[in-house]
Amino acid sequence: MIEGRAFYYDGTSAKRYDVEIGLSNDRLFLTINGADLAAPIHWRLSDLRATRDRGQDETLTISNGQHDARSQDIAMARLVVTDPQIVAHLIKTRPNLFKREIKKRDRSTFFKRFGIAVVAIVVMIFVILPGLAGIFAQLLPVEREVALGRSSLSNMERTYSFFDEEEVTYCSSPKGDAALRKLTATIIGDQDIDYDLDIRVMNNDMINAFALPGGIVILMKGLLDSSDTVEATAGVLAHEIGHVVERHTVKGVLYTSSMAGILSMVFGDLSGGTVLAIFGEQLAGSRYSRNAETEADIYAIKSLTEANIDLNGFASFFDLISGMEPDFMDNLSYLSTHPVSDDRAQQVRDKAQSQQSYTSPLNAEEWAALKSICD
Repeated sequence: MIEGRAFYYDGTSAKRYDVEIGLSNDRLFLTINGADLAAPIHWRLSDLRATRDRGQDETLTISNGQHDARSQDIAMARLVVTDPQIVAHLIKTRPNLFKREIKKRDRSTFFKRFGIAVVAIVVMIFVILPGLAGIFAQLLPVEREVALGRSSLSNMERTYSFFDEEEVTYCSSPKGDAALRKLTATIIGDQDIDYDLDIRVMNNDMINAFALPGGIVILMKGLLDSSDTVEATAGVLAHEIGHVVERHTVKGVLYTSSMAGILSMVFGDLSGGTVLAIFGEQLAGSRYSRNAETEADIYAIKSLTEANIDLNGFASFFDLISGMEPDFMDNLSYLSTHPVSDDRAQQVRDKAQSQQSYTSPLNAEEWAALKSICD
C-alpha cells in the first residue's frame, strides 16, 4: 500500500515541499498532496520512472515519465521517497519503474549528436592530426628522432628475426660500401640534410626498401637483385631519402599513435570496437601514406634530375614490381608500403622527357660491386 510522506520539487525552484503521497480512489494514480501546493498532483502509476542515488538503496527519486513535452518545468518535477516500505512496495508492484524510454524527440537528438560526433572525428583524423603531426615533427629535436630511429630499427630487426627464424645481418664489402656512398653522395649533391644518413643493405631476399626516423635507410638484397640498372636503384634510394628529408617517418609515428588513441577512446577495448578501430586506423593511415609517397616521388624526381641520372630507370622499377605475378607477392613487401600505380610511373616518364642529358652515377665495376655486396 502506498501511503506516507515524501519530498516534492516542482522543477521551477529549489524549494522542497513536504507532501503526503497515496493512491487515488481508482488506484491508477499516485496522488501528491501538500499544504503549500496549489492543488493535488496526480501521476499515473504506469508512467512512474525512478532512479536510485548511489549508496542510498532505500531512497527513490521518482518522476512522471509521460510529462507534457512542452513544459520543461513539469519535466524536471520530482518526488523523493525515503520511506523504505513505500520504496519496497513501488519496486515490487511497478515492473517498469526503472525502465528508461527513448522518445522520438530523444532519438532525433541522439542521431543529430551522433552525426556531429562522427564529423568531428573524421575532421580530427583526416585534417587536424596530419597538420599537428607535421608541427610536432618539426619541434622534435634531431637527437630524439635519431634515438627513435634506433629503437624502431631494433624492433624491426626483432620482427624479421622472428619470422625468418634467423638473425638479421647487413651486407658489407669495401668496394660495395664505396659504391653505395658514391651513389648516395651523387643523389644528395649540395643539399643540406639535418641528419648523418645511415644507409644499409640488409641480407634479405624481399624486394623492399624503407626509411626510419633519424636518417636510417634500409635497402634489401632482394631490391638490388631485382634492379637491372643502377638508375633503378638510384630512384628507389632517392625516394627513401625523400622520406627522410620530409620527416615522413616521424610524422607517421606521431600521426598513427594519436589516431590510435582517438579511435580507442571512441570504440573502447571491446572486440568489435577494436576491429573498427584497426580498420579506421588502416584507412586513415593509408591516405596519409599516399600523400607521403607523392612527396617522396617529387623529391626523388628533383634530386635525380639535378644529378643528371636517367629518370627512366626509376620508372622501369615501377614497371618491374607492378608487372610481377601474384604468386610472388609474398616477396613484394615494397608494394604494401609503397603503393604502385601507372600514374606514378607515367609521372616519372613525363619528367624524363625534359632531361637534356644524363650520366650513370656508377661505372660498370662500381655497379657490379654494389650488386654483389652481399655475396
